[in-house]
Amino acid sequence: MHCTRDRVACYPVPRKRLAEELECSRATIKRIIENTRLFLGAPIVYDRQANGYYYDTKAGERPCELPGLWFNADELYALLSSQQLLAAVEPGILTSAIQPLRKRLKRLLENRRFGDTEIASRT
Repeated sequence: MHCTRDRVACYPVPRKRLAEELECSRATIKRIIENTRLFLGAPIVYDRQANGYYYDTKAGERPCELPGLWFNADELYALLSSQQLLAAVEPGILTSAIQPLRKRLKRLLENRRFGDTEIASRT
């Protein structure tokens, strides 16, 4: 049994489901899991009884975080400035071309835990 919230599993996930989700072979899943353990230090454990893989999180410890996009102060400032400049562009001929860029910037900033209200307060 497993629950899903936005496609994130709460309990051990079978290798077959991983292969389906990632659209790759069983051997590729095995390599991905091994490389993630080896090179990223992810505590991925196989639960034989549940027939699936999961992150081994011990009580009181922070969950494992895989590396993501990391911005230095200058890069983050540039993203915030770009967001503000794009927000200032009035609707017009470029609106449809700019909208995907605005959405992508918003997602990047949200991933860094900067919501719209925080962005506005910092600019």
